Amino acid sequence: SYTMMDRNLGATSTVPGNAASMGLLYQWGRKDPFLGSSINNNIRAKSSIIWQLDWSSPEKGTSKYVIAHPTTYIRESTSTDWYYAGRYDQLWMSEKTLYDPCPVGWRVPDLNDGLKDCLGGMYDSVYKGYRLTTGESIWYPAAGLIQGSYGTYYKVGEVGLYWTVSTNGNQAEAIRFSNDSRVSIEHSSRANAMSVRCVKDSE
Repeated sequence: SYTMMDRNLGATSTVPGNAASMGLLYQWGRKDPFLGSSINNNIRAKSSIIWQLDWSSPEKGTSKYVIAHPTTYIRESTSTDWYYAGRYDQLWMSEKTLYDPCPVGWRVPDLNDGLKDCLGGMYDSVYKGYRLTTGESIWYPAAGLIQGSYGTYYKVGEVGLYWTVSTNGNQAEAIRFSNDSRVSIEHSSRANAMSVRCVKDSE
């Protein structure tokens, strides 16, 4: 009963095996993206932008700071969150917020939007992702993640992780699939940068 994008946020293609279908990666609660990688290498895509790494702190682990420094990846320090005070659940919510990275008319989904039900099917070992077929084929690439503790790319081509607005204590919830064909709900560090698949805001 929900309409989801046919591609990851930031992707310019829906073709399996095309690097342009990988999309961008987001730390939970941040509106600005980080570059994805190639199809199956833990290497950031090429860019003329200088990307920075920094540790969360009372000064830098704030919404104000990350908005002013959109290309700085804030690593977790004392908690599983880039946000220093921890557990600011209002950054992403079921009702679209100012921090939601999806375009106008779309928002980050929650688990009640049916995301956990639509990610079925089998892992595609050739094109590195999941192909869901429900009348039409929808591609979910295994874009991996950027690790919140290190700021390094991890499990690209092996794991797909898709953020929701739903939270679980200090962590947030994502849909996870992997090359062993398992689909599950993952409780993940909010400092990790992962994929987003937007849902229509009007539904």
